[in-house]
Amino acid sequence: MMKQRNIFLITLLFLFSLLYSQERGFKSVVRTNEGQIINLYKGCYALVIGVSDYTAGWPDLPEVAKDVEEIGALLIRLGFKVTKLKDPNKAQLVQALESFIYGPGQDVNNSLVIYFAGHGHTEKLAYGADMGYIVPGDAALPALDNAGFKQKAINMQVIEGYARIAQAKHVLFIFDSCFSGAIFDMVRAVPAAISYKTAQPVRQFITAGAAD
Repeated sequence: MMKQRNIFLITLLFLFSLLYSQERGFKSVVRTNEGQIINLYKGCYALVIGVSDYTAGWPDLPEVAKDVEEIGALLIRLGFKVTKLKDPNKAQLVQALESFIYGPGQDVNNSLVIYFAGHGHTEKLAYGADMGYIVPGDAALPALDNAGFKQKAINMQVIEGYARIAQAKHVLFIFDSCFSGAIFDMVRAVPAAISYKTAQPVRQFITAGAAD
């Protein structure tokens, strides 16, 4: 698990280095193929969440605390205003997400990154579909208390709801957690023109691995 997490973080760092090259932060404008200048962002904000200490049966993840510091520091260097949250229970996690989505997430000229490191879990629903969850510190282990787990864990439909409610131009969700590959039903599309899509609202999701 540690090796997989390190590979994921290295990949993430490489992705950011490709995106921002030798610059600090985002470019404020982009030029389309037709020569039109498009202003990108007024502000760049990141919510970096890590759960190391689990209190209801899940094994602890001591390396997550370091991940939060490293990812937070990287985003600060890239020009983000970073809020860090460590070891939240469900109430604290929901409060942080909603403050972020209903705060900077409501400005159409902002860019957001939401990063979660911690346990993830996938459940098979009664009609056969998979449902992914991120696991706060006080969620029960499903094998011991499945109903208690579902009361505390945050399912991907809730996360998808946050993605739709946010008014910010670009929102990137990064989950350093293991999920099933089919946890979202949002529309997927490959833009015909990247420069055009840059000016449009975009929601992106990166996960560390499959359910196993």
